[in-house]
Amino acid sequence: MRTHRCWLDLKTGESSPFEQLSGEMEFGNPFPKWGKMRIKEWHAGAALLAAALVAEPVILSAESLPDTLAAAYENSALLESSRALLRSQDESVAQAVAALRPHWTGTAGLSGSVRRAPAQGMNAVGRSTSSALSGTLQLSMELLIYDGGDSELAVESAREGVLAARQSLVTAEQSVLLAAARAFHDVLRQRELLALEKNGLRLIEAQLMAEKNRFELGEVTRTDVSLVEAGLAAAQSRVFLREGELEIARQSYKLATGNLPGQLQATPPTPDIPRTLEEAQQIALRTHPAIKSAQHTVAAARVNVKRTETSNAPRISFGGSVATDRNIKNWNGSTDAATLSITARMPFNQGGRLHSLFRQAIANAERASLDLEQTARSVSQAVAIAWARLEIAKASIMAREQQVAAARLAHLGIREEAALGVRTTLDRLDAEQQLREAETNLVTGKNDRDMAVYTLLESTGLMTIKHLGLKIPVYDPEVNFDKVQHAPAVQNRREQLERILQRTGG
Repeated sequence: MRTHRCWLDLKTGESSPFEQLSGEMEFGNPFPKWGKMRIKEWHAGAALLAAALVAEPVILSAESLPDTLAAAYENSALLESSRALLRSQDESVAQAVAALRPHWTGTAGLSGSVRRAPAQGMNAVGRSTSSALSGTLQLSMELLIYDGGDSELAVESAREGVLAARQSLVTAEQSVLLAAARAFHDVLRQRELLALEKNGLRLIEAQLMAEKNRFELGEVTRTDVSLVEAGLAAAQSRVFLREGELEIARQSYKLATGNLPGQLQATPPTPDIPRTLEEAQQIALRTHPAIKSAQHTVAAARVNVKRTETSNAPRISFGGSVATDRNIKNWNGSTDAATLSITARMPFNQGGRLHSLFRQAIANAERASLDLEQTARSVSQAVAIAWARLEIAKASIMAREQQVAAARLAHLGIREEAALGVRTTLDRLDAEQQLREAETNLVTGKNDRDMAVYTLLESTGLMTIKHLGLKIPVYDPEVNFDKVQHAPAVQNRREQLERILQRTGG
C-alpha cells in the first residue's frame, strides 16, 4: 500500500505533502496491520500534534503605547523636578524686576539708660541716680533713578536664562517619553520571546515522549533519548531566563510610568519621520531643545557683557525717610523728623576689578558661542547615528525574515528525514535551535527598528507631545511665569510640597 504522508508544520500550522512512502500509517486508518509498534508510533505523533495546537493565551487589547507615554508624562518625578527648577528660574526675573522698584525699610528701636552722678548742692551727700527710656520709629524709602541701564539688562539676562531653562524642560520631557517607549517595547519583546521559548519547550517535551516510546520499541538508542533530555533542560533554562528578563522589563516599565504593565496592545505604527538624513539634520538644527537652550545661553552671556560696560556709569537714587523719637517718661520731649535726598555714586578706581569683570564676561560669551557650535555638531552626529541605526534595522529585518523562512523549511525537511532515519536526533535538535534563534533575532530586529524610529525623533527634537499626537494636558510654563514676573508676591506652595512628600513617602 502506498499512501501520501503529511506532516504538520508546528510553527505555521500548515500541513504539506513531503514524500510518497510505502508501508506507512494512513491517517484515515490509524490502526492497520502493523500492530502494537505502529499504535505507539501513532500515539507519539498525536502527542506532537497536540503540542503544536496548544497556543499561547492571546493577550487582549488594553493599554496602548499612547497610554504608556501619557502615564509617563503625568507621573514622572523627573519632570516634576525639572518643572520646579524652572519655577525657581522664573524667580530670577522677579528679583531683577524688583531692583527697579521702590525699596521700603522700616526700623523700630527701644533704648533705656541709667545714669549715676555725684549729688549737687551745698549739703548734698552721695550720688544721684537718673533713668531714661525712649522709642524710635523710622520708615525709609529708596528708588533707583539711573544706573546706566544695568538693571534693565539684568532683567533681560534673567529672561534669557528662563527661556534656556524651558528648553531644558523640553529635553527632560523627550527623555521621559523615549524611556517610556523603550519600556513598552521591551515588555512586548520579552513577552514574545518568552512565548517562543515556552512553545519550544512544549515541542521538546512532546519529542522526548516520542523518543522514549521509540526507545522502548528499540528504534533509537539511549543516547538519542539523552540528547533530547539535554535539549529539554536547556529549553527550561531559557524559559527561566526569559521570565527573569520579562520581570526586569516590567520593573523598568514601572520606573518609566509609575505602574506595572498589564495587558499591552500590539505595537502601533510608528510616527512620521523625515524622509532623508539631510532633512532630519536641518529639522534638528531648528527645533532641538539643546540647541535652543544653548542659543539663549549665548544671548544671556552677551547681555552680561553689556552689563559690565555699565559698571562705570553713575548710580543715582532718590531716598526719603520719616522718623520719630519718643521719650517714654517725658512725652513732650519727643522729636519728629523727615528727610528727602538724592544720592549719586560713581566708581573711579576699584583696583582693576571692573576691567577684570569685563574681560571675564567676554570670555564667558566666547565660551557660550563655542558651546553652541559644539552642541550643533553633537546633535547632527546624533541624528546621523540614529538614521544609520534605523537603516541597519530595516535591512536586518529583511535578512532575518529570509533567515526564518529558510530555517523553517530546513527544520521541516530535517524532521521528515529524521523520521525516515536519514537524520539523527542531534540534527533535528540543531535545526530546532537554529529556527528558534532565527525567530528570536527577527523579534529583536523588529523591536530595534521601532526604537530606532523613536531615537531618531528624540535626536531631531520631535519626540514631543504635539508631534506624537498625544491627547493629554501639557504643562504650560507661562502660567507660573506670568504670576511672578511683574509683581513678586508670596505664594503658598506648602500644600504642593506636602503632596509631593506624601507621594514619595517622605
